[in-house]
Amino acid sequence: MEQSQGNSISKGWIALMVIALALGGIYYMDRSLLKDAKTSQSEKNNSRQKQEVTAQNMNEEATANQNQPVSGDSAVIETSKGTITVKLRPDAAPKTVQNFLGLVNKKFYDGLTFHRVEPGFVIQGGDPKGDGTGGSGVSIPLEIKCKDGTMTEGGVAPSSCEPLLKHADGAIAMARTNDPNSATSQFYITNGAQAFLDRNYAVFGYVTEGMDVVRTIQKGDIMKSVHMK
Repeated sequence: MEQSQGNSISKGWIALMVIALALGGIYYMDRSLLKDAKTSQSEKNNSRQKQEVTAQNMNEEATANQNQPVSGDSAVIETSKGTITVKLRPDAAPKTVQNFLGLVNKKFYDGLTFHRVEPGFVIQGGDPKGDGTGGSGVSIPLEIKCKDGTMTEGGVAPSSCEPLLKHADGAIAMARTNDPNSATSQFYITNGAQAFLDRNYAVFGYVTEGMDVVRTIQKGDIMKSVHMK
């Protein structure tokens, strides 16, 4: 009887130990599975966050690209005498077009006047002071692209350069002082071809509609608004 009872007790302890080990295994397995699940969820969250950041960057880049000029962009100048449409040429004068487009986007030109009008020569505007002495506060370098693809920047182009954009009738170009790198916001539109200005001033586009308006502009006429088409 005592031996039988001892065997029973031993068997009981063995059974308890087996159950404990099994429960412990389940416990650690559950912890491992829980850890794996948390890791998997964390990886999913990180992946989702990366996708969201990537999407946000793509949206920001797309928005930035929308503000950048491309060949064919046109500026519409609404004046008190009618509308002038100008096709910009960033392919030939990228910094000049970028400067002009930035001012247009800021509505810098809205309400300014054509302060200088020389019949048969040019109409000139874009001066916030209205007397030919003002500007935007930021100067840009003179840039003239030659037909052979070379770019002259920071000074007048050599006589060997045949400008890609010439001062034909209806050319729009940046006005400046004697300093080649002094252009800011003032621009002019030629009324008739002005070949003697070639290689000395940065042409950055041409009038495509409204040359009849250009020819009727008088000193003091207002640019009611300038916007991109």
